[in-house]
Amino acid sequence: MTQVLSERSKYENVINILKEQAPKFQFGKDEYSDNGNQRCTLGLILSHFGWDGTRNSDNFFTALYALCKLLGPEKRDLIINFKDGPNTLSFGEVIDFIRGWR
Repeated sequence: MTQVLSERSKYENVINILKEQAPKFQFGKDEYSDNGNQRCTLGLILSHFGWDGTRNSDNFFTALYALCKLLGPEKRDLIINFKDGPNTLSFGEVIDFIRGWR
């Protein structure tokens, strides 16, 4: 039961991060960011953890580590597929999908 609550809480944190960050950026399909004002879904989470949008910045790896701790590889890969697949999902659609993980 405690693990179920922990998983639910973790995904609620992801939803809150996406809601917080989405208004700050335009949706982008490129690797995390494009020209500083666009983010994919994972890029929003990275930005929450301090990433400035530059792929080669020191804070990219710190933020990536925090993202990997928050989401396991399976859920992270699902989110990657949302932007890379033929039917790209918007931030709102990703949030709705994550709500189903609980």
